Amino acid sequence: MNNDVDFQINIGGNAIVSLTNIANQFEEVRGEAKKTESLISRISERLILVNQSFELAGNVSSVFQSLAGAGLEFEKQQTNLLTLLNGNAEAAERLSESITRYGSATPYDRTSLLEAQKTMMSFGLDADFAFQKLKNIGDIALGDKETMKSLALAFSQATASGKLMGQDLMQMINAGFNPLEVISRKTGESIAQLKERMSAGGISAEELAEAFQTATQEGERFYQGAERAGATTAGRLEKKKEKC
Repeated sequence: MNNDVDFQINIGGNAIVSLTNIANQFEEVRGEAKKTESLISRISERLILVNQSFELAGNVSSVFQSLAGAGLEFEKQQTNLLTLLNGNAEAAERLSESITRYGSATPYDRTSLLEAQKTMMSFGLDADFAFQKLKNIGDIALGDKETMKSLALAFSQATASGKLMGQDLMQMINAGFNPLEVISRKTGESIAQLKERMSAGGISAEELAEAFQTATQEGERFYQGAERAGATTAGRLEKKKEKC
């Protein structure tokens, strides 16, 4: 009987020791798991930082590439101006400075302005006259460089031909400006009468240029259109983006 009792107690003691060992081992495993989890977390953090560094480097590289591209394009346009001015470096520099000042007061970037100026001069317009019309066109385009580009081309084509023609008129209308409306207010002719006169070649380039000038005078619809567009939140953001 005594042996039986001793045996049972011994078994109980061993069971308690075994459970304690298991619990200790479990705590060690859990501790190691926590260490592993912490290590994985630190590795993940490092990988995120590395990835962010690569993304930042990529963004910086893109910015530099964009700036370099804009600088090269601007230089090319200035060289084209010099060529169109028959190598007159002083006149080219003066015109470039005027374009830069105008660009700083409007949403237009220098490259777009130089491109429009070059387009008009390529059609034979005098540099000073072209720049004056560029400012008229810039106001009518209300800060939109694609509209400015389209109007500059249409105006140049009409000026080169010496008269307003249907195709150029449609291009202007599609860009948001109908010069016949301005001419109509001045002459008292109806739009239909003006179209007939245009079909007969009776609306000269000079009359068209005057319409652009009139449309941007004080009190008219497009007066200081580019400057007003540049004063909007979108316009200011566009200028900040150009400087970045």
